[in-house]
Amino acid sequence: MNKNRLHILFTCILGILLLTGCATTPPLKGEVINRTLLETTAQSGQPIDTVKSYLYGGKGIDSGMSITCVQDGSCLLFGETYGSFDWTIDYLAVKISPEQKIVWAKTYDGSGVDRGFKVVGTSDGGYLLVGLSKSMLFTPLKSSDKPLYPLIIKTDSSGNIQWARVLEYLNWSDLYIHSAIQSSDNGYVISGYREDKDKKDGNLLFKMSENGDLIWANYYRPSSGLEVHKYRVIETTDQQLSVLFNTKNKFGLFMIDSQGKPLWAKMFKGEDTIRIWPESIANDQEGGFVITASNLFNDKGSGQAAAAILKLTHEGNIVWNYQYASNYITYPFVIMKGYDNDYLVLGVTGKGALGFLLRGQINHTVRGFALLLDQDGKEKSSILSEVGTGLRSVSKTHDKYFLFGDTIVSKDKFKWLLSLWQPQQEASLDLGKTIFSRSPFKLKEEEISIESKSVKLEIKEIGDILKVRELKIHNNPKNGKITIK
Repeated sequence: MNKNRLHILFTCILGILLLTGCATTPPLKGEVINRTLLETTAQSGQPIDTVKSYLYGGKGIDSGMSITCVQDGSCLLFGETYGSFDWTIDYLAVKISPEQKIVWAKTYDGSGVDRGFKVVGTSDGGYLLVGLSKSMLFTPLKSSDKPLYPLIIKTDSSGNIQWARVLEYLNWSDLYIHSAIQSSDNGYVISGYREDKDKKDGNLLFKMSENGDLIWANYYRPSSGLEVHKYRVIETTDQQLSVLFNTKNKFGLFMIDSQGKPLWAKMFKGEDTIRIWPESIANDQEGGFVITASNLFNDKGSGQAAAAILKLTHEGNIVWNYQYASNYITYPFVIMKGYDNDYLVLGVTGKGALGFLLRGQINHTVRGFALLLDQDGKEKSSILSEVGTGLRSVSKTHDKYFLFGDTIVSKDKFKWLLSLWQPQQEASLDLGKTIFSRSPFKLKEEEISIESKSVKLEIKEIGDILKVRELKIHNNPKNGKITIK
């Protein structure tokens, strides 16, 4: 085929796709999403009637990544799907009612790999869907080996697209996403990472307006020249931004104002730390912060890592610090402010925890856990999920915690797992069953400074080429209960 004919063919294909636009595609036969009740086995440390679990998904691999709930008890579940409704990896969003029934379910397809990561409930009642994409139509058709780009979709409460953007560097390199929040001015602050050969200018934060326009984007790095890995960002009670980061065996915190200007920074190192992965930061009740990280302190055999939990003042001074360990790798994904001045920590533990973390093949046991701590860092309650399940995200409403992740149903089938937990006070201690042992997390503190510089990002509107598929809903299948074996 000569170049002219090839050009005409590509033009025709592109024209057809653009004509279809982002209109909702009617469901095809077999595109059904099910909700089923999970027959829950005994949970460590809690009576069985304190936990109720549901599975959501189709006939393929559905990975649950993020959840957000509102006061009326409804929630938006978000993640990715493959083989359930199409043979590409697509965003999957599912709205559920206060009774945990599916209200609507949609996939968002950019014609290539679209990996869901984070959902943010927005102030107007809609949602921000954040992830990564390799979809061919987001960039010029000059290579099949496309970089990863952040794909950010703003929807209304019914999942209809209001705007959609991709962000890219001009030098053709992957750009990853680590966290996303809505700020008090209704904009969005997102942290990311670009693959960089010299490892100096990889980590950045950028801010978008509520309409999806780019306001500012900056690199940040310690003046010491250390190689920095992930950023996690939250907005503080005084509308500043607090950023959690790590190097190989240290972690730190720095503060910036609403325009991205650095204010102060601190760094910490555990006395027994070989490597550390901080994953989550939240505001506490006193205007300070609580932080969780996975602290690797023994790399022999299958390795051993504990969930390190710290409470800091608004100035970054340590209030208390502990680590919770089992016999295997313990990886805490998220910490949040709970009810009654508590803190809820969610994550995975077991020999397969690392495989689950990397979203790869899981060859060993992995279980999700939820750990409830009082304001002084002492355990109040805890549970373990079913064998073969993992938990990544948590929200709260109606005096319950909504624990979200996924579970292995069979060799080639994963389903989303949603567990509603209403802890009983001191239940784990009353039953004599604790999941983790607690010990001090001994830290050394270092003063550092943070440098910043602006970075140029290109932002593109791509809503007209996204395909949205409305799924059929089956809330009560005949065989409406599943037991994980």
